[in-house]
Amino acid sequence: MDVFIEPVYDISKIDENEIKIKHIIRKSREDCDVAILGVPYDSLTFGRPGSRYAPKYIREYLYSLNTYSHYENLDLASFKICDFGDINVSHTDHEFTINHIFKATYEIYKKSKLAILLGGDHSITFPSFLSLKENIKEGPLGLLIFDAHHDIRETKENYDTSGSFLRKIMDKVNNIKVAQLGIRDFYNSKYYALKAKEKIKFYIVEEIRERSVVKEIKEFFEDVKVLYISIDFDVIDAHYIKGVNSLSFNGLYPHEVINLLYEFLKIKNVKVIDIVEINPILDEGYSSKFAAYVILKCMTSFLKYANNNRQYK
Repeated sequence: MDVFIEPVYDISKIDENEIKIKHIIRKSREDCDVAILGVPYDSLTFGRPGSRYAPKYIREYLYSLNTYSHYENLDLASFKICDFGDINVSHTDHEFTINHIFKATYEIYKKSKLAILLGGDHSITFPSFLSLKENIKEGPLGLLIFDAHHDIRETKENYDTSGSFLRKIMDKVNNIKVAQLGIRDFYNSKYYALKAKEKIKFYIVEEIRERSVVKEIKEFFEDVKVLYISIDFDVIDAHYIKGVNSLSFNGLYPHEVINLLYEFLKIKNVKVIDIVEINPILDEGYSSKFAAYVILKCMTSFLKYANNNRQYK
């Protein structure tokens, strides 16, 4: 059984002077500058399921946008961007899904300079990060997470949740450096805050606003072999983004997330970005539309600043 399902999108054109993302994207699994992969899985959601629909909603808006960035003076039409489709998942067989995520991401890491994963709940980061470890082999590996929560939950036996993905990664991977941005007061227990301090470099929202943390984080990841960036959309203040699994107030503003990502996408060893926990059925796709915009900003920053002389793995 193939782990991939081919993407479906409209490529019609009504204005020859407008080149949109849908006109340059390739339905292909060949070597490329940027690979897009949907992971429509949310069966470990600890809250409001629905993020399985996010890849479809994100693509719909993403491919309707234009290829040109005024700010970067960069046209994405000059690069090779491939849509590998969606991973074939099972909402009743978690092991089946983990195995398929591992296999699919292993392939796109080999074939792309930057892989963008469209989740799905945050549990998808566990198998996709493990396949990166298997792909790279040498370390250390870096994991930069935008999130309101620590996600190191200790669950009962035979019980799993997307809120435990980071604990599972850290249990499996020894040579790893982890930083979290956007952690919130009152959304994490004292127990988990103290546990996180033992192994994770994390920054609460107030700290990010009180002082510049970008330089410090860049230095923290300076020696990593590759950097994986995971963006849980609940990092954004609930006033702006309501279509998420877990609404969290006093979060980062949308422009703050974009500005931070702009800086981190200049790091030369960024390899993967995943976007998770978007629930489009709760806000008529509004959060998915912002995610599409974030993806294009990430692409342009990466291709302009971090893509110098990179080779396909």
